[in-house]
Amino acid sequence: AGCSTSDIAQLGRLDTAPASLCAGVAVLYVLNLSDQRFYVGQTDHLQARLLAHRRRFGHELTAVLATRVVAHGGGTAAARLAEATLQRRLMRDGRSLVSGKETSHSRFGLGTTREIGSHQIASLSADREGQDK
Repeated sequence: AGCSTSDIAQLGRLDTAPASLCAGVAVLYVLNLSDQRFYVGQTDHLQARLLAHRRRFGHELTAVLATRVVAHGGGTAAARLAEATLQRRLMRDGRSLVSGKETSHSRFGLGTTREIGSHQIASLSADREGQDK
């Protein structure tokens, strides 16, 4: 599974997703929470998911990374694969996740990826720390 590395959007807590990542497009996203945890998800309706996450996490949500899934023709299956793979990678790197249940699914997350990487997650954390000062 893979994502478009040229189409990664970094959004603030209340920013609107760009049109290229809105309804009908398979998207992998990472929520950065104020307590150093991350939430990795996939959707084909990013704006609706962001609204739900904003209600759930409130001010804990500090930033969002989102990218269109393009590998294997895109779509939900490829997005789920990218989601599980990124969750495994982040857990292996010692990052704390809100939920990593997809990582235990035997059919997801077993391929090689070029999606949002740990270095971009670290960048999100560094950006947030700079804003806190």
